[in-house]
Amino acid sequence: MEIILKNTIIIGDALEVLKTLPDESINMSITSPPYWQQRDYGVDGQIGLELSSHQYVDKLVEVFTEIKRLLKPDGTLWVNIGNTYSNKHLSTIPFDLATKLSSIFIFRNSIIWEKANCLPEPVSDRFTNSFEYLFFFSKNQEYYFEQQLEPSVMTSEARENRAKYPYESSSSEYNDGVRGQKFTAEEFGDRFVRAERNIRTVWKIPSSQSRVKHLATYPEQLIERPIVAGCPSGGIVLDPFLGSGTTAIVAKKLGRYYLGIELNPEYAEIAQKQLNSTLGYIPNPWKNLGI
Repeated sequence: MEIILKNTIIIGDALEVLKTLPDESINMSITSPPYWQQRDYGVDGQIGLELSSHQYVDKLVEVFTEIKRLLKPDGTLWVNIGNTYSNKHLSTIPFDLATKLSSIFIFRNSIIWEKANCLPEPVSDRFTNSFEYLFFFSKNQEYYFEQQLEPSVMTSEARENRAKYPYESSSSEYNDGVRGQKFTAEEFGDRFVRAERNIRTVWKIPSSQSRVKHLATYPEQLIERPIVAGCPSGGIVLDPFLGSGTTAIVAKKLGRYYLGIELNPEYAEIAQKQLNSTLGYIPNPWKNLGI
């Protein structure tokens, strides 16, 4: 069966659908898989209802191993994963998954998504959980990555020093015009700070306030940075657990193509409606592979 790889939602089991797709056909994959023992989406064969967390992690590793085959040589994988409790015991799912995937991919970053508006938890014997992980992997040592910057937090002393001793970006040195000397940033420490810096790995982003019938949507802001960083303009972004379609919407807004896989036909329809209402755009007809 011919698979349309651009702007398509495929209904079916993620692993089985991935097996039908051609090698090195996507630029990046970003997803948030169903969390273990959190919700029943009412579809046979769904990931997340395994008897043990180890079985759950193994299922995910199968999916992401198949995705590695689909990634172009310079492709990247981004996985948003949360944690869960069982008999008051916090699972080690994020760490177990990261450990196993790091033997398959190059593990580049562990990003903390700090939920600026996290929900309160009715507990009195532990702290409220207010973050999730976003893991960043690459297929190979060399991969596509567009660095992004954020404003630096500068002290008044740093601002004064930047005005006195301008930073020469071509030489990566600070020029002391008074004494005629040049110093590296490391030599001067944080007294000399550029106006912008590389984005750090703790991202404070509000949780998504979903207006659709789906309980586990992630916010658009969380995946805007990874898509800009990990997929070139005109590239293809894959989400094997598409849900309500956030990945597809953000990919289209940022000038990328999307490919989504969703097991639940109801959610696939929600995603399609979201795309149409948000973008005023009707993509290629979605396919139901029945697998």
